[in-house]
Amino acid sequence: MDIPIPLAIGIGLIFLFIQFAIIEAAVKRGIDASDTHERIEEWKESQEKDGNKED
Repeated sequence: MDIPIPLAIGIGLIFLFIQFAIIEAAVKRGIDASDTHERIEEWKESQEKDGNKED
C-alpha cells in the first residue's frame, strides 16, 4: 500500500499547521496569564498601601 507523495506532503502540512495553531494558542494563553498575574500583584500592592493608610 503506497501513499502518493502529494498526499503525504498535504497531510504533513496539515499536521504542521495544527501544531502551529496549538503552540500559538498556548503561547498567547501564557502571555495573557502572566499579564493577569502582574495586574493582580499590582492590585494587591495597592490594596496593602490603602490598608496601611487607614491605620
